[in-house]
Amino acid sequence: MEFVFEKVGKIKSILLLGLFIFISGCALDIPKEIVLEMENLPDKIDFNYHVKPILSDRCYSCHGPDSKTRKAGLRLDIEEIAFSKLESGNHAFSKGSIYGSESVHRILSNDPEKHMPPPESNLSLSNREKAMLIKWLDQGAEWKKHWSFIPPKLPKIPKNINVNSKINNEIDYFINRKLNKLNLEFSEKADKERLLRRVSFDLRGLPPSIEEIDDFINDNSSNAYEKVVDKFLNSVAHAEMLTLDWLDLSRYADSH
Repeated sequence: MEFVFEKVGKIKSILLLGLFIFISGCALDIPKEIVLEMENLPDKIDFNYHVKPILSDRCYSCHGPDSKTRKAGLRLDIEEIAFSKLESGNHAFSKGSIYGSESVHRILSNDPEKHMPPPESNLSLSNREKAMLIKWLDQGAEWKKHWSFIPPKLPKIPKNINVNSKINNEIDYFINRKLNKLNLEFSEKADKERLLRRVSFDLRGLPPSIEEIDDFINDNSSNAYEKVVDKFLNSVAHAEMLTLDWLDLSRYADSH
């Protein structure tokens, strides 16, 4: 298995280096460190998960929804405008074309007059973020609506890869697929005390009480774990834990 992963890694590196040489020959000088970053990127770059956070954090201050701060008439939060022709005649984003995307030229430029984000913004892109944007454009720059408008779809269960005897449910098949990619194996099954402690912290943010530990250990029914999960899900502590992220976002404090 190690040999297979090593061969795949070498082939991937060769392909990335080939991409680097090809692009460089097309008058785009992509630094080698950015090309190497592509090796650690996901196979498929997702707009909502990978690209939009970069645009929002680094680009929207000058090219976002606020018309008072917008520059060059470019909005990167609306698909039609993001891919439309600029006043200069170029395109900020060009689907499947790195060379035809002005944004790539700008983020790679060493000229402070052209470089994006501009130096005066005190914003910058890491090599990984640059690699992410470049790979997204090269893959066709698929744009997506906000995740809340995308109907969820049940994925196909990957049952055909190195089925493990420790697989007990559908979720385990997905975990098993990821472990195979990383050349890892399932951990041994946790004892009941450790299992209860994990699910208690996950669902309530609190450790289990001595009484709860004793009850769970002494419950030998086949659905003992399910009963504990249901109990924690119906607890006030679980409801409070679900609100923590929203309270943090709203800057809640006892003083205000």
